[in-house]
Amino acid sequence: MQSLLLRGTIHATPSPAFDRARALALAEQANTLARALGEIESAIELLHQARGVAEAMQARRMLWQIFAALSEIENTRGNPREAEKFLAQARAIISFIADHTPEDLRESFLNLPNVKTINVKFQGGK
Repeated sequence: MQSLLLRGTIHATPSPAFDRARALALAEQANTLARALGEIESAIELLHQARGVAEAMQARRMLWQIFAALSEIENTRGNPREAEKFLAQARAIISFIADHTPEDLRESFLNLPNVKTINVKFQGGK
């Protein structure tokens, strides 16, 4: 039986009026709600839909956060290899963003709490 959360899907065809921040917020809210309701499979499906949108839009700021959420879920599910794979993808995108961010803003980006968390996890910390 399909979850009620999956009746509305995230469309993978971006339009010029598509609001990136809103898409990310909706994906995060859906993920949080699905996980809170114990619907992990629904959360994963929603995140993969959001991933498709982010990849189509080349929205790296959305994409690294989606990979981070997928990593966290896989870690919780006891799939450390999958978790590491998603964590590495998030870290690679963070590195790309940092490398292409003006020098005067780079440190601010790298010091964002979520970015620091990914960097610490990637280096083997908790």
